[in-house]
Amino acid sequence: MIKILSIDGGGLRGIIPVLVLKYIEEITQKRICDIFDLISGTSTGALIACGLTMKKHDSDDLQYNIREIETLYRTRGQEIFPSGGKFNQWLERQPLANFFGPRFTPDGLQKVLKEFLTYETEQEALLSHCIKPLIIPAYDIISQSPVFFKSRYATNNQSRDPKLFDVCRATSAAPTFLPPYNFSYPHEKDGVSYEKISCIDGGMYINNPTMAALVEIFQYHADYGFESLEEEEVYVLSIGTGTFGKDISKDAHHWGKRGWISPLIEIMMLGNSQMVDYQAKEVLKYAESDNLHYLRINVNIGEEKYADMALSTTDAINYWSSLFTNGYLENLTKKEELNQFLSYIGA
Repeated sequence: MIKILSIDGGGLRGIIPVLVLKYIEEITQKRICDIFDLISGTSTGALIACGLTMKKHDSDDLQYNIREIETLYRTRGQEIFPSGGKFNQWLERQPLANFFGPRFTPDGLQKVLKEFLTYETEQEALLSHCIKPLIIPAYDIISQSPVFFKSRYATNNQSRDPKLFDVCRATSAAPTFLPPYNFSYPHEKDGVSYEKISCIDGGMYINNPTMAALVEIFQYHADYGFESLEEEEVYVLSIGTGTFGKDISKDAHHWGKRGWISPLIEIMMLGNSQMVDYQAKEVLKYAESDNLHYLRINVNIGEEKYADMALSTTDAINYWSSLFTNGYLENLTKKEELNQFLSYIGA
């Protein structure tokens, strides 16, 4: 049995998949890293994936538990995306305030990541320090190509074993929100070798990294200890960070470059998440084998004021939390689907 976990990007709305995973651990009495064989995460999903699998410096035990990751989302959001104070609130209402630069400086995010992904010995954790294999996407604007940080690369090549800080900063660099992130990471495109990358958010092309994980297992299953997929049951749990749908058709007819900037980023992230969900369902539905199983968990954000993934107020965090704990779990059909999925995988 091959079990894959995929976690979408979505800024501080990452509290939603954190609570899904917390629920799974509570009802199974097992750690997420003990349930799944491969974890893929984009942007905020990458931070969750790293936090769930990063082992301690001096042992194979985990550095963090799910409650500590939840606390990070509940208490450190204001450092990552500051929103308090009258000046900041005024600034965000100005049409040209962020036209010539990112909406936020990277200082807060980098401070949190550095603390979270560095051991007490001051050694920074590496991708190879994760207890289960990971796949984390970003996009390199030097080579104009996708970049995947994979545990499989890290264990086979020391030069491709990046710091978790670099990985999480790279995959979280959402255009208009944060500046690109530069660091050394060897890769190739069309036979040309590149030593440095300048990354933007992996959500620009694969906000939902489910298919990346499936392709990895389909092509390299032997590297993960599975000789033949024909004899294995493949289970995929894909978790989103909430969706908000707003009719912009009337306003969009009058938009130029400036009007489209923010909506376009949101549409790209939502659109590719939905497309991957569709592809995964269709691929597994029409595969020759009956051994492929897929479950997607996501929630609808009903109020526009909570759609912004950079909201860092307590009110927003509590609202997103309620969408799963009070909303999703109250839907007996959806709750049973999740419980049945966990039963199938022996969790």
